[in-house]
Amino acid sequence: DVHQWIQHGGTSIAELRAFIGVAMNMGLVRKVNHVEAYLFDEAIHDSQDPSWFSEHFSQDRFNLLLKFLHFADNNKMPSDPQDPGYEMFKIQMLITHFQEKFLQYYHPHQDVCIDESMIGCTEELRPYPRQFMSNKQDSFGTNLWCLSDSTNGYLCRFEVFKDTLKKPAARQALVMRLLQDSALLNLGHHLCLDDYFSSPALFKELHKERTTATGTVSKHRRDLPPQCVTAKLKKGEVCEQRDGPLLCVAYQKTGRNKTVFLSTATTAGFEEVQSKGSTTKKPKCVVLYDKTMGGVDISDDQVYMYLAKLKTLKWTTKVALSLFGRAVVNSYIIYEMNTTDSPKLSQHHFMISVVESLAGDYYPT
Repeated sequence: DVHQWIQHGGTSIAELRAFIGVAMNMGLVRKVNHVEAYLFDEAIHDSQDPSWFSEHFSQDRFNLLLKFLHFADNNKMPSDPQDPGYEMFKIQMLITHFQEKFLQYYHPHQDVCIDESMIGCTEELRPYPRQFMSNKQDSFGTNLWCLSDSTNGYLCRFEVFKDTLKKPAARQALVMRLLQDSALLNLGHHLCLDDYFSSPALFKELHKERTTATGTVSKHRRDLPPQCVTAKLKKGEVCEQRDGPLLCVAYQKTGRNKTVFLSTATTAGFEEVQSKGSTTKKPKCVVLYDKTMGGVDISDDQVYMYLAKLKTLKWTTKVALSLFGRAVVNSYIIYEMNTTDSPKLSQHHFMISVVESLAGDYYPT
């Protein structure tokens, strides 16, 4: 392969645009999970027909670009592994680009959430250990810490997994960093979190920054009201305690272990909600949590619906293709909010238009 690249490795911006477009289209035209199936088939000339792929790349050329795809000059890589820029050097330029662009053209609604997302990979993504999360569409891979709009799933800010954040202080620092880097503090936003991040100290710190928060919390966190932690509740009962702006609610939804919530955004008491054609009552903070926590999952569903899973051992390529997919989803959300098209393009047809704009005019000579 190295000899092939030396002999035939010259490329161009047009070819790389086409490469990205073809890689994206492999998630739209699902045949089998092998490059060969896309590059060796015959039919009409259309981007959604398998023959379209072989018109733009031979199998060998596509695999050659996939193997040698780089996003940084290795000659400029820091020599010291302890250098802060060492670990992410090979992909940092692309990460920085998307972090800037994601907020350049969009400001989120009031409700935002922070949760983890997964970049699927069956092999270890060096230098980061492979993670396992059973509740994600790809159970194995590396994490992205994501700050998303709860209304539509728009990805506002993200960080690639760097450490396990075992200490609550490290998790609190991550939350504050994501909000600060997004310039969302002191603007009246409401943040939703799960029990991995939530703590009384974090919620009080956010309140000082004019940012309310709601989330589930582990009963082992420090400074929780002991009445809520130890309360013996029956199904549907709650125990509510307030400490200044912070409300703590223990809620026994079912006969299983009770769930503890924190909020600086709601008052105590119940709210009527519609569920399966009937009206039920839930604590106000639970209703708010259910409404605003799913932003990252919405984004994941949209990304993985059409994300191509190419076989590669390079963790940088895995991250890059995932970021390209998330950029297209963000673009579609902006399109939906601003277009005057009637009817609007579906996400599938929007992605087809992106693919054809990237690769449609490229044909190898």
